Amino acid sequence: MAPEIIQSDVAKRDLLETYIKYGFDDEDDLDFYIQQFLGFTIPKHGFCNGHVSPWKFLCDVFFERVNFVFAFGSRNSGKTLIEAIFNHLNALFRQVPVEMLITASANIQTDRAYSYFKTFLEDNPMLYAKLAMEPIQSRTKFQNGSILQIVSGTMKGLNGPHPSKVSIDEVELMDLVTLEQGLSMSMSKRGIRSQNILLSTRKTANGLVSTLLEEQQERQLSVYSYCIWETMEKCTRLCHDDPNYGDCLAWDKCKGKAHDCHGWYPVSDFIQKTSNLSKSMFATEWENKTPSGGMKVYGEHFDEDVHVISMVGGGRFKTFQSIFQEKEIPKHWRRIGGMDFGAHFGFGMIAIEPRYDIWVLFFEYYFDGDRLLGTHASIIKQHPYWRKGLPIFSDPSGKQSILEMRSYGLNCLPAMNDLSEGVDEFKKRLEVSSINGLPKFFVMDSCVEFRREVSLWEHGQLPDGKPDLDTYEEGNDHMLDATRYPVFTYPRMPKSYVKPMTVAGL
Repeated sequence: MAPEIIQSDVAKRDLLETYIKYGFDDEDDLDFYIQQFLGFTIPKHGFCNGHVSPWKFLCDVFFERVNFVFAFGSRNSGKTLIEAIFNHLNALFRQVPVEMLITASANIQTDRAYSYFKTFLEDNPMLYAKLAMEPIQSRTKFQNGSILQIVSGTMKGLNGPHPSKVSIDEVELMDLVTLEQGLSMSMSKRGIRSQNILLSTRKTANGLVSTLLEEQQERQLSVYSYCIWETMEKCTRLCHDDPNYGDCLAWDKCKGKAHDCHGWYPVSDFIQKTSNLSKSMFATEWENKTPSGGMKVYGEHFDEDVHVISMVGGGRFKTFQSIFQEKEIPKHWRRIGGMDFGAHFGFGMIAIEPRYDIWVLFFEYYFDGDRLLGTHASIIKQHPYWRKGLPIFSDPSGKQSILEMRSYGLNCLPAMNDLSEGVDEFKKRLEVSSINGLPKFFVMDSCVEFRREVSLWEHGQLPDGKPDLDTYEEGNDHMLDATRYPVFTYPRMPKSYVKPMTVAGL
């Protein structure tokens, strides 16, 4: 139940001075302050087995029930905001001065944390008056002697300071040696208990978060795990046939769970951000689940019975009978290409069905051996669906090859080449929609090299024989690369970069 809002500035100022002098009696008192003076209601309900609420994490840290703690939170769960709140509370509501330090693996995270911290003060003149001087990001000092310091998350930045409270954000992107340098900083002073507070989302299977989770007992690390279901606001939309929104685009991730949530993250943002994620990335970064998968990169995503199609029964695609009934790919479908250079040369053409945004790899040209680029270009240009100006997203490392191909009349463009994100984008297209029962990517049965590679391409291997989901084996990936380049790049290109190309319009 929300507290009654205090209308009188005098009453509010008196209450603030009481809190500063005596502190908070209990969690309800603390909750009242955060809502009245900072304007936030921290989520207080657990959802998943083994998870806790963000409120549990905040209270245990502020009331010093733990000294080495890790907030294992999902994307957009408010970790950095909560970090700013407990630093704000430490700065004003201890009976002795407190030295605090915040850092992160990237400066953008410390900037965000300090932005929240500073906004608390600037939005309330009563709180701003407690500063000893104009705040600066590197060092903010209060009239009571408390100090907040911000340093870079590097060996140099973490070598020297000895505050009582240290918070380190996004540890997943930090190496273990640097992290342990930071863990050596905290020191109890004037009766204030030293604390190391770690915060992060897990992004990879073998990053620092997984290491900390595996070693939490020997490190005596208290782990507080909360995910999107602990932090999202209650959804009031219908999952299907909502009169205002139609079918929910995030149904395959949510399946109605949000109807029982009690958090603060907007439902509209959740739907917008997660509808384009693969299920594996959503499970890892939004639900805090352990990354899964075997050695095969696409092993659990690609199914020959689902994704391979052919022209059958009067020229219809077997899977697309309800979509069109022509003897060939319709002329109004947009066409793009992808190209991978090297001794294993790969080129593929993709047609894009406009209604459902379904992509079909309908032609591949693969050559294993030495052959001049001019010969490759000549063979590609002989294909009946090739047209001058066809955008071909190509291996960006082959700058000279791109220029040479352009001299032969092929519109080669450097592709975006973030391997992990590209793989995830491809996995997302392979997933079968719960709305129409179709994936967003098909391959013609004539593309035999692609089909061979997709069944063989593997992750690297760890010393214990388990798959290293963060690495990828060389080889068996040439047509896969030629396909991944346009799949990842084309949707992200501005219209000014790639003009729509159709057979009819060329």
